Amino acid sequence: MAATATTVVVTVVILALLATSILFGVLWGMKKSELSDVQEAAANRSQAEKVAAEYAAGASTFDYRDLTPWRSALTKGVSPELKTKLEATVGAMNQLLQPLQWVSKGTVMDAVVNSESGSIFKVNAYVRVEATNVQAASGREVVTVYNVTLDKDKDWQITDVGGVGGGVPATTGGDQAPAPTAGETPAAPAPTPGN
Repeated sequence: MAATATTVVVTVVILALLATSILFGVLWGMKKSELSDVQEAAANRSQAEKVAAEYAAGASTFDYRDLTPWRSALTKGVSPELKTKLEATVGAMNQLLQPLQWVSKGTVMDAVVNSESGSIFKVNAYVRVEATNVQAASGREVVTVYNVTLDKDKDWQITDVGGVGGGVPATTGGDQAPAPTAGETPAAPAPTPGN
């Protein structure tokens, strides 16, 4: 009888250890999966911010003497539909930039995902734009915001770009020409095709 009781106790202990091991394994797998999901979400946000920042920097940097690099940056990585809209504005922008002798350098200060839905990410890219033109020969700095919409499932293709308002003065130095607005300069790319 003592042997049977010992066998029962040993069996119960073994079953308890086995159940605990299985439970631990399941919980570990769930935690690992959650961690993987969190890491993937963070990586996706980081990639969306990187692509939007690179686009905003390129789209806000140009020199009226050679707009070819700007034209390329403006349409790089965008959807075919958006590319068509942006290319349609290049001629008008050229007519504005040439007589004003506009030179602009954009530096991204920050880029932040402000929403995501499935594969669609919307990012605000905050850009400091240093510009000179015939109205502000000693230079002018503004901060502008690019709203960039990207599709992760299409290899981070940019599907929409818009600017929030006009430029906000970053400094008060230099000539006091009005801050560029979305309709005046590609500091908020072309005339915001998607908005």
